Amino acid sequence: MWRPWYAALWAESAALHSTPGANTRLHRSIAAPRTRSAQRILHRSADLANGNNQALRTHARTFAELGCRYQQRRTETLLNRKLEFR
Repeated sequence: MWRPWYAALWAESAALHSTPGANTRLHRSIAAPRTRSAQRILHRSADLANGNNQALRTHARTFAELGCRYQQRRTETLLNRKLEFR
């Protein structure tokens, strides 16, 4: 039950910290069965790892539509801080 969340957050932590092999983590995490919200975290992680910070607005809206208020706020925080992830 928790595997999709674990996989998504494992990938996101690598992206946020510019961990060597972050893209490998992303590819491995995709293999885990996903819920819609865990899948969106993976998409957000991929955009963070690739420096596509502009996509964060879209992710925040998607999390709002899914009713994932925490993830929406987390995404908005990442966007507002304009972090560099590379």
